[in-house]
Amino acid sequence: MMVCSAPANIEARQAIRDTWGSDKKIQGHNLSAYFLVGETNNISMQNDLQLESDQYGDIIQERFVDSYNNLTLKSIQMVKLAANNCLNTTKYLLKIDDDMFVNVPRLVSLILAVNETRNVLMGKLICGARPIKNPSSKWYSPTYMYEDKTYPNYLSGTGYLMSIEVAQKIFEASLSTPIFHLEDVYITGICAKKAKIKPRDNYMFTYKKLSKEPCEFRHLVTMHHFSPQDIRDTFKALNDPKIAQTCAHYKPKVNTRSWLFDNVMKANRTVKRSKCL
Repeated sequence: MMVCSAPANIEARQAIRDTWGSDKKIQGHNLSAYFLVGETNNISMQNDLQLESDQYGDIIQERFVDSYNNLTLKSIQMVKLAANNCLNTTKYLLKIDDDMFVNVPRLVSLILAVNETRNVLMGKLICGARPIKNPSSKWYSPTYMYEDKTYPNYLSGTGYLMSIEVAQKIFEASLSTPIFHLEDVYITGICAKKAKIKPRDNYMFTYKKLSKEPCEFRHLVTMHHFSPQDIRDTFKALNDPKIAQTCAHYKPKVNTRSWLFDNVMKANRTVKRSKCL
């Protein structure tokens, strides 16, 4: 599990270490969590980061300025690390942001149910997205950077799962593909398409903030917009035997898949469901 973090996000990293990132083995399968960060010009922050790295040994710092526009570089480094170091020891790579909660037992169950180790690229699929031409937008895409009218189908960058060979193929594709600043579009859309990998939708990956109902969380893999305290509270709730007993008889008020589409997918700025073919 590769957590894309920023140098300043010490509390988020610690919350993850203390909660869902602490799982080392589930159902006989080994897991590990690492934090991938870029460089900072703040000397004090860099010193703190070095101390944190020395203490926990789980921080990977690469040589680029850590910023939103460099998220693509961060993810390229992620697949490069996987391709160069993990091909013989790892079957899957989960890319996740540090404001996400991961239901790790559910993730492992999903992987076992999928029962594939080739060409897996899975998450929350975004279809029919059009480049935004408003220069003030966070997702602005000038024509000289991307000329087509729509992006390839891609996965939300908040969290996605890939088999390790897909990481290798995407890294190889990136070597001959011009950099594009929108990380999720570039990695799981442009490079995946070039590598002939088709991203797949799975409703258990979410990228909108949902209600804090732990019984609903038990059916999901990822949840977004979680503060460090949210991460701790949710982990505690999901591991509370009393809540687990209550959830065993819990019936969602609405169909989870339909609810997620009506409340999450329709709210997304770029989704056109009819084009998810």
